[in-house]
Amino acid sequence: MNWKEIKEKSKIWNLILKFLNEKQGLNPEYITIKDNRIGYLQTDGVHIVMIFIPLDDRFLYDFFDKQGIIIDIDLATNKGQFGFVIYFDDFKNEFEGNKLFDNNPEAEQQAFLKAFEILEEKFKT
Repeated sequence: MNWKEIKEKSKIWNLILKFLNEKQGLNPEYITIKDNRIGYLQTDGVHIVMIFIPLDDRFLYDFFDKQGIIIDIDLATNKGQFGFVIYFDDFKNEFEGNKLFDNNPEAEQQAFLKAFEILEEKFKT
């Protein structure tokens, strides 16, 4: 996931930080994401250290669920490839990806990118 690009979309970035705060109990003022790792400040009362732990993009399923954007990755059984459908606006609208992918992570990546676009559109209205 290209977190640098997402960080530039401040409303979405702030939503992600708020979500991570709720999920991980981390203060969003002291969270950063870099190279698929989440960084947060930790202190022992004397020293302050930035700790980085791996961040699996799969947390985005929960993040988008909370935003009312449901991602469904499907196996196209007749072709052995993966596709995706995204439901939003209380299932009143959907977007079906028109491309199949050779593996699940590729389909997830494209679905997440499309879900970010849908979320951006929600902010515009």
